Amino acid sequence: MSKYDSDADVLRDLLNPSMIVKCELNNTNDYQITLTEEKAKASYIKITGLPDDALIVKTDEFRCARKPSKIEIDEYSCRSDNEAKREANARANSAFQGKHDENACADYVLLSQSKRVILYFELKSTKPTKGSGHATSQLKGAQCFMDCCKLYVKHFFEDAPSNFLENYRPRYFKCLRTDGRYLASDTTRRPRLTRQFSQKEPVPNTAEKAKSLKTHTISFKQIAWLKDE
Repeated sequence: MSKYDSDADVLRDLLNPSMIVKCELNNTNDYQITLTEEKAKASYIKITGLPDDALIVKTDEFRCARKPSKIEIDEYSCRSDNEAKREANARANSAFQGKHDENACADYVLLSQSKRVILYFELKSTKPTKGSGHATSQLKGAQCFMDCCKLYVKHFFEDAPSNFLENYRPRYFKCLRTDGRYLASDTTRRPRLTRQFSQKEPVPNTAEKAKSLKTHTISFKQIAWLKDE
């Protein structure tokens, strides 16, 4: 019998605590989270109405980054010495070369065992016409990270449930330059919360079908996409 009450408990026991993002309680005692990214300040998303068992993992906190090129090293000189050295060291000691984007990883993973869904998010400060291909690779990288977690738990956690992270329905999302200044100048991307999801749209259940979010605030119920696929 497993000593863990949930898949979230297993992940908390497996991962570095700094990778786990705490949910917040709003004024109606509902759980919510605001996903942000230091390098993509123009993009953020607040998710409301989270299930009680929701777990958020900041998957890009620890990733296999490639060795930097000379141009990239020169760019580091514009940053503080400590920051440049940390990033250069992380890239130089990477397990992957990154020639096929295999070193990419999205920003966040949100999962709920009670709803059996796992959501992947990539936040970028780029226009919708740029960076989308790499964002797809990053979403795939986050999926690979979670698959690795399953393998590590299988081989090293004797007390973990045998169906750890099994039968979760995946959902993929891109938040590309969602800052209001850009939305205002692009009428196709202005926030339309109530009409953002149509049941006629394909379920974003692969990285290639990832949906670009067009609002700063959205409910978990909408993005979980729990309708029949």
